[in-house]
Amino acid sequence: MDQVYGDDLSRCGRIGGMPHRNAIAFAPCHQDVQDELLAHMVKILNANPNMDTASVTVTTVSIIHVKNAGKLRALADVEVVFDGIEMTIQGVQVRADGKGTEVSLPTYRAPDGSWRPAIILPDEIKAAISDTVIAAGLEAEILRVKEESLAEQCMKAEPDPR
Repeated sequence: MDQVYGDDLSRCGRIGGMPHRNAIAFAPCHQDVQDELLAHMVKILNANPNMDTASVTVTTVSIIHVKNAGKLRALADVEVVFDGIEMTIQGVQVRADGKGTEVSLPTYRAPDGSWRPAIILPDEIKAAISDTVIAAGLEAEILRVKEESLAEQCMKAEPDPR
């Protein structure tokens, strides 16, 4: 793997065994935090030029049930540890309805009025966050496993060959 120089994250290597460009990016409103984390990441990557994978640990710190908010069921705080560097993501949203459950990272309203992601992470880390938050929601009994109805079971069954 190439070394990372300055703030160029386009060569930050592999996370979860898959190559990524711009592995971690932040919303511009947190510049001081970005600079500090970026400096630590660059230091780690430059110290290990042959490193081709990164250790990432995801833990749900807390999950709070949200009532009377439409599809929004819960808000979670998640801790992500990237090669020893801890980062807490607050406001991870859990949305659920009869069709499924979705976990999404926090967003902010941009000056043009559009909603933008507050943090951009690789798909592998987003999937790990989603899995841990859903597991925490199930454990806290905020979410439940959907049981198939009799009609759904019949629709999946093979038709009678007569």
